[in-house]
Amino acid sequence: MNTEKDMCEKQKRIEELELEISQIRRNYAEAAKFNAEERHLDSQIVWRPWQVALIPILLGILALVAAIAR
Repeated sequence: MNTEKDMCEKQKRIEELELEISQIRRNYAEAAKFNAEERHLDSQIVWRPWQVALIPILLGILALVAAIAR
C-alpha cells in the first residue's frame, strides 16, 4: 500500500515536472521568436553612412536653390 502511494506521488511529481518542462520550452520558443524579430527590426533601422551624409547634402542643395531663387 505504501509503495503504491509512493509510486502515485512520484508519478504525480513526474507529470508536474513534464508540464513545467513544456512551459519552459514554450517560453524559450517565444523568447527566441522575439529575439529574431528584434534582430530583424534592428537590421531595418540601421542607417548606412551614405544615408547619413545624404541628409546634410540635400539640405545644402535645398538652401542653395532657395538662395538662387531669391
